[in-house]
Amino acid sequence: MSQVKISGNASGTGVLTIAAPNTNTDRTINIPDSTGTILDTGNTTFFGADQWRLTANITASGGTFNYDLTSNLERVDSTGAGYLGTGMTESSGIFTFPNTGIWLIQFAGRGNIQRADNVGFHIQRTTDNSSYDTVAYGDACGDDSVLGTGGATAFFIFDVTDVSTHKVKFRIESFNDGSVLMGDSSETRTGMLFQRLGDT
Repeated sequence: MSQVKISGNASGTGVLTIAAPNTNTDRTINIPDSTGTILDTGNTTFFGADQWRLTANITASGGTFNYDLTSNLERVDSTGAGYLGTGMTESSGIFTFPNTGIWLIQFAGRGNIQRADNVGFHIQRTTDNSSYDTVAYGDACGDDSVLGTGGATAFFIFDVTDVSTHKVKFRIESFNDGSVLMGDSSETRTGMLFQRLGDT
């Protein structure tokens, strides 16, 4: 049977020693003189990841305008896809986090862009569950003479201290007549990625 011994050294670091059951070399773990938590990789409150996408194309009409993505959104459900933890919840384009923490948000999209159009991809956040501001932006530019295909990515690290007030949504800007934002229900063409990096 293996034996476990806990001791200290001259530098103040705790040492956890496990007597090796099958070799002559003991295994040691150095424990720093500080407070903290040993993470369990199965702890889905600490670790979290989720991915969502637009399921249908959006074709602009009526001139230049700002367009919030409020419908045709789904968690990615292609074969082999998954998520970690409870996952995000979405209602009319507003995304709510499952728990507080430091979250990395990425928004990437692709479209057929009309001549001289400039399509902006916005990540917008609120900290009062009311007013939203753009915190990250990427854009794809069309050519003056030809219809082109382009894409953009925006990303933001969000300190979510309260899940009832800290939320995000996604917006397309300067979307001119005939430009198409690509969406699909079987592969991600325009999508959002959420990853929890650590505690707030």
